Amino acid sequence: MVTGLSYGQLNYLIRTIPSLLSTPRENDRHARNFTYREVVLLRLARVLKNDHFRIQSIKQALEVVNENWCDNDPDSASVLIYSAKSKRFAWATPAELELIKTESAASLLSKMPGNFYFIGAIAREMQRYF
Repeated sequence: MVTGLSYGQLNYLIRTIPSLLSTPRENDRHARNFTYREVVLLRLARVLKNDHFRIQSIKQALEVVNENWCDNDPDSASVLIYSAKSKRFAWATPAELELIKTESAASLLSKMPGNFYFIGAIAREMQRYF
């Protein structure tokens, strides 16, 4: 699957985080057709899983994205920021996003894996499948 999730992982995430799907499926025995947004969220879930986040943290991250990324346009997507201190995810404000885009901040980001997730980049990557 384009998200990098196995079918078992996919089924587990869908059962555990119902908000992943924009419309509930009546029967899991048939093939699923995912929306663009659902594929982006599933890909983010896989990235977070690979960064060793637990399911509750992944669920919280997806809720933050759902609350803040409204138009499915990769160019309007911001950055999801994880705070190890508060153990919470937050959506970067426009000012924070501009700071993140600076060259000096970009070099700093490469030294801080597991803290910043560029939703626009994930969304652009998934666009080629739609």
